[in-house]
Amino acid sequence: MGLMGQGHGKDELIEFEAKVHVDARGRVVIPAAARRALGIVGVTDILLRVRGGALILVTRDQALRELKQHFADIPYSLADSLIEDRRAEVQREEDASPPLG
Repeated sequence: MGLMGQGHGKDELIEFEAKVHVDARGRVVIPAAARRALGIVGVTDILLRVRGGALILVTRDQALRELKQHFADIPYSLADSLIEDRRAEVQREEDASPPLG
């Protein structure tokens, strides 16, 4: 069971909390329990965010899930839309160019 804390105007469940030390070079050791909770194993790149006076560490997988959730309501593929626009632009350029030969 986690602690309840205030976060961005709503209650958020704090899954893990620990006092850690920042050394002279700005390094912080992430406690093993926190690494396990986040699925951080071995050498891993993580995303560091500062939001509302808080330091937030996010795994790559979590950041990807957040992005997918954020864009889930878009009813079409942005990539397909860009490809379609580019093909139309190429066709206009070809139509405007004088024939060779």
